[in-house]
Amino acid sequence: MKTQIKIFLFYTLSSWVLGSVIYTFLILIGFSRFIFGAVYGMFLYHHEHPYQYILVVAVAYGLCATVWIRLFCDTHGWRRFLSISVMIPLVFVLAVVPGGVLWGIHDNWGYICMGKILWKELAWAANASIDFGWIIVLSSIPYNVLCVIMGYLLTHFGQNYLMKKGWVT
Repeated sequence: MKTQIKIFLFYTLSSWVLGSVIYTFLILIGFSRFIFGAVYGMFLYHHEHPYQYILVVAVAYGLCATVWIRLFCDTHGWRRFLSISVMIPLVFVLAVVPGGVLWGIHDNWGYICMGKILWKELAWAANASIDFGWIIVLSSIPYNVLCVIMGYLLTHFGQNYLMKKGWVT
């Protein structure tokens, strides 16, 4: 179990750092506030707190990569490519609802919501993220493209690194 936690932390922290570096790089070359997409009329909390939203996706990636390495660590060639290519979109599916909940927390920041009202607001945000989260992901070009490439490479080469450390057999 300790090894699985180490693998999860390796993939989560590595992807968060790499995602943050990609985000910062895009800011430095001039993309400014248009790195993440948005829906018309939406409050842009993901522009105000980008590293928190990157962390949500990094945790989802860490979970998926940890499961992937346990199930598919011995694959090679086209099977490895296919298994990683299927895993990467699952990361976004897994991250949509927690990302929406984080958006709901930011949306209620400063209000004293408690009990049923808070849960109702967070449930609404989670449902809205299912409806609109995919639009935000698809409209976040080139960030999402660079992160998909990074996720593939991190999964592929991370597995080799973890095998050398003896965490994966």
